[in-house]
Amino acid sequence: MLTVENIGMKYLNSWIFRHISFQLNKGDICIIAGKNGIGKSTLLKIFAQLESPTEGKVILESPSMKSGYLSPEMHLYPELSLNENIHLIRTIHPDNTHVDTELLIKKLGLSTYQNTPYSMLSTGMKYRIKLISALMLSNGILILDEPTISLDKDGVEMVQEIIEDFRKIGIVILATNNDLEYQWGNKIVNLDERTLCATV
Repeated sequence: MLTVENIGMKYLNSWIFRHISFQLNKGDICIIAGKNGIGKSTLLKIFAQLESPTEGKVILESPSMKSGYLSPEMHLYPELSLNENIHLIRTIHPDNTHVDTELLIKKLGLSTYQNTPYSMLSTGMKYRIKLISALMLSNGILILDEPTISLDKDGVEMVQEIIEDFRKIGIVILATNNDLEYQWGNKIVNLDERTLCATV
């Protein structure tokens, strides 16, 4: 369970958003919607504990819950291969052993790129690798910022399948303006309309 209590974020003298409260449970896919610049990515960073809100708090059911976070601005080590980046993540986070990376590599069509330097891969391939890293770091919560922005049709279908698999064991939160991705969620937080956690 993830509980958001009266979250607000202020830059300089202006509130980006305020009075946001809702609750998510295992199995929920929550869509954070709204026009560009309204604060979707900032809200995700608060959920991922990468930024602190000006007011309010995010409460996790268990201290063992951790967020795996993926965004277009996230980067891995360019000189390392897929296998080397995965090994590095496992070395830094040895407790996160719940993800079958070999299965994910196969499912995401990356088997022939395991020893290719990250910098030599296409944008779509890099995004798939970043998704694996987010899954490796997650424990109960997966947070995705525009999860299909760099992907072709096959890539989108792969990501949708992975999201559906993850919701069986945790909570998925994603920010998007994509009509297709709206259909993946069962709850929506619309920052334009200040509609909080409506069931869809």
